[in-house]
Amino acid sequence: MFAALGRTHVRVESSLVVAVLSTGSEIRGLGTELANGECHDANAAMIVADLTRCGADVHLEPAVADDVDACRAALARCADAADVIVTTGGISAGTEEVVRLALADQGVDFVSVAVRPGKPQACGRFGGTPIVCLPGNPVSALISYELFVRPVVVAALRNPQAERTMRTVRAQGQTPPASAIPRVMLGVVDGDDATIIRSHSVGALAHANCLIVIPPSDGGLGPPDEYPAWMLDSVASTL
Repeated sequence: MFAALGRTHVRVESSLVVAVLSTGSEIRGLGTELANGECHDANAAMIVADLTRCGADVHLEPAVADDVDACRAALARCADAADVIVTTGGISAGTEEVVRLALADQGVDFVSVAVRPGKPQACGRFGGTPIVCLPGNPVSALISYELFVRPVVVAALRNPQAERTMRTVRAQGQTPPASAIPRVMLGVVDGDDATIIRSHSVGALAHANCLIVIPPSDGGLGPPDEYPAWMLDSVASTL
């Protein structure tokens, strides 16, 4: 086709490469037998699966323990291999948070975002490579990824087909109590109705097919019956 058009050169753009790194001494790879206190790397499985659906190339770095030097070495490998780094875990306010310590001299901003779950977040650059650091709890990690990472990836890939479908749903059953900050919660949509999932366990992810945005409320009039929501691909298929 290009020859028929008389073109001798064409511009080719490489796909966005995203490195994914989970942290925590308790994290083990999929298929690994677990000892007491250990868990499989659900965060990487969810994020890698969705990045692939969006059209990104993924560099999956093996999970690292709570060791600052090992974390820095893993981040360096990610920076060499990818255009963007996404980490999970190790960013809370504690004094032994491995990602926070590993990035202490990198000018990365660690902040508390006014949203639940997922208040602790971080972003900046590691060795010149953009980095976004998400919480370690799987529900918080998924919601944070959907809020702060996925829209940027979809825009960078120029892939509007991967954009989430937004809709308004009617909440059924017990709604969450009043809160001064917005909440983004797992939900199950059936027609125009939605059930809010109030659990933050990994098991809750297996049932969710949407994220429901609950606006701030002072508790005076109670929350509204209708909420904005965006539809998810099947999370259960990645766990």
